[in-house]
Amino acid sequence: QMVSMGLCGVHELIRETHLAHPSLCSRTLQILLNILQCQHPESFKKEPQDVIESLYSLLMDLSQVHEPPPDNTRDSSDTISSLACSCLISLVLARGDTGMILAALSAMFILPCKFAQQQIKLPSILFTLHKSVDAMLIGRLPLGTWFDRGLKRNGRVATFTVVNSLKHHWPTSYRSNIASSGQFLFIQNCYGLFKVGSGYLASIPVSYFFILSLLVLQ
Repeated sequence: QMVSMGLCGVHELIRETHLAHPSLCSRTLQILLNILQCQHPESFKKEPQDVIESLYSLLMDLSQVHEPPPDNTRDSSDTISSLACSCLISLVLARGDTGMILAALSAMFILPCKFAQQQIKLPSILFTLHKSVDAMLIGRLPLGTWFDRGLKRNGRVATFTVVNSLKHHWPTSYRSNIASSGQFLFIQNCYGLFKVGSGYLASIPVSYFFILSLLVLQ
């Protein structure tokens, strides 16, 4: 009952502000996302149908709202449409309704071309569901991670070589720390920090940017 009251209040606030006060609507959607993504799959199974359906319909409508491209100070995943998509994914998984899940995914897959550059934050409830399905298929907990089991060769999707066009010689004896955001590959070694495009999410593959020069004390 308390969950239903909270969802109704957030629903009314979003519905009344998405046209007149889009910044307030974005902040409210972010709060809603923080609430929904912390739930467990099918935890809203017993919530009233009308409450879930009204919020579901509102989020479906907001996921189609097109906004001007964000400036450099604003992340493209913070737009009303992208936040609504993240909330929608969280809501349908928390509800556990197969029809709602398929309808929500279909709506996001057939978005117009103007949404092609939009980034959607994957809610943590999706990772919870993923781990649950993996555990059920494997038949044990806890599951291994990439850090303790590594990556299998047959799981490789694509490869590319980082061309060394730096002015300094890059000795193979120096080790590098590597991290990736999916869109970019970050390489840190004795010469500095480098940002390398992966070719995904509109990044240019194998192009790099010199971010920070590190002073090495001999």
